[in-house]
Amino acid sequence: MWKLISLFLSSCIALASLCASENDPAKASTVSAFSPFTGKVTKNKVRMRLQPNLDSAILRELSRDDLLVVASETDDFYGVFAPTDIKAYVYRTFILDSVVEGTHVNVRLEPNLDAPVIAQLNAGEHVDGVICPINSKWLEIAPPKTTEFYVAKDFVEKIGGPELLNTIHKRRQAIDQLLGTSKDLSESELEKPYQNIQLNTVFSHLDQIIHDKNSTSGQIEKAKAMLALVQDEYLKKKIAFIKEKPEKVAHTQSQVLSNENIHLQKTVAMNLWIPHEEKIYQSWATDHENQSYRDFYQQQTEEAISLSGIVEAFDRSIKNKPGDYVLINPENHLPIAYLYSTKVNLQNLLGQEINLKAVARPNNSFAFPAYFVLFKE
Repeated sequence: MWKLISLFLSSCIALASLCASENDPAKASTVSAFSPFTGKVTKNKVRMRLQPNLDSAILRELSRDDLLVVASETDDFYGVFAPTDIKAYVYRTFILDSVVEGTHVNVRLEPNLDAPVIAQLNAGEHVDGVICPINSKWLEIAPPKTTEFYVAKDFVEKIGGPELLNTIHKRRQAIDQLLGTSKDLSESELEKPYQNIQLNTVFSHLDQIIHDKNSTSGQIEKAKAMLALVQDEYLKKKIAFIKEKPEKVAHTQSQVLSNENIHLQKTVAMNLWIPHEEKIYQSWATDHENQSYRDFYQQQTEEAISLSGIVEAFDRSIKNKPGDYVLINPENHLPIAYLYSTKVNLQNLLGQEINLKAVARPNNSFAFPAYFVLFKE
């Protein structure tokens, strides 16, 4: 009997101790707070919902590379702040001089009483808005800052802190402007006579967009489509020029070739080096906070050395060759280095004694060092 009583008392003491621990913040286990971050959508047609469950209303479908600020998590969903292009609506009767007059005033997704409620406002809160153009009884406002929608965790990738979203948005806006500038410039150049067309700047801009890590898949596709269109139009003008003035072409062929746009003259061999450079950049970016291609080649330029010699082709069909060209010492006619480039068309420099700025690359155990040519001095 006494043993049973003793066991009962011990259990009571243990239970009391546990309850005291749970009520004492110093003894209770610490639950780490959720840290907001910038997330990137990894698939197309990812649904953003009103509530964190699959039965909730679908507000919109997100596209690959869309950015969100993730503010919380609930089970298999992330709570995300409303995208900046989403508008909300509040009944104008409850707003006087931009101040809420009422409690629990519903904020809705559309200017009608059947639309989903996404937040509530209380008396005294300040709101900025404009009269809804499709229903003047409603005020169009930005969603309250605390508004959260929900996206399945499986389709969101963390890419940085919450402040990164604004940085990338600004960069993407700049990319959109660059696309517009490239379009205008290409149209202006293609109106000129064939022999006067200069598309170097256009192709430089488009190449920059295609390789910018902040470009969306849509922006990259637009840049590639524009590139293909401009190349096609340029080649049409070239064909027309040849057909109209064959005798002029015969006498000025070398001059025309020298004036052709570098990007259009890119050989198959030049393009084959792009994946190689991509790997080198990705390795560099891992240790440099994912800085852009521009940052990478800026550093490469700072590390570059000067090379002088005569450019000759290295067209042997062998595996792992460190370049498509060889730089020859003009004094003893011996090789100095292997060369390749995705920026300079070395084919146009064959047989010339030139000065180059280049940066070292792996030579794959061949006899001479290898270099990536950045530009001709």
